[in-house]
Amino acid sequence: MTTRWFGEKVERREDERLLRGAGRFLDDAGHDALAVAFVRSPHAHARIRGIDAGGERFDGASALAEIGAALFLSESTVKTHVAHALNKLRVPDRVAAVIYGCRDCHLR
Repeated sequence: MTTRWFGEKVERREDERLLRGAGRFLDDAGHDALAVAFVRSPHAHARIRGIDAGGERFDGASALAEIGAALFLSESTVKTHVAHALNKLRVPDRVAAVIYGCRDCHLR
């Protein structure tokens, strides 16, 4: 860690803009603007092992690319997660997974 700034005056660049009322905030972007929130993970260097999309409705999307587009993921990422889910269920394909889910009352 460098100590070169300790005790030194640091020029603030944003003050004049904010004091003159020229600041821009998320509410200024309008109602049709997209919003994003970044959350810091409590787990350092953690890897995403799965995504719970159980509450999502894909309305007829059957291709992996369509599902990926709905979740803002690449087709290869969806393919990997689907393969992991099929391996966990020990079923050969997505149709068998649906039948398995219906049979064991996991899907309602």
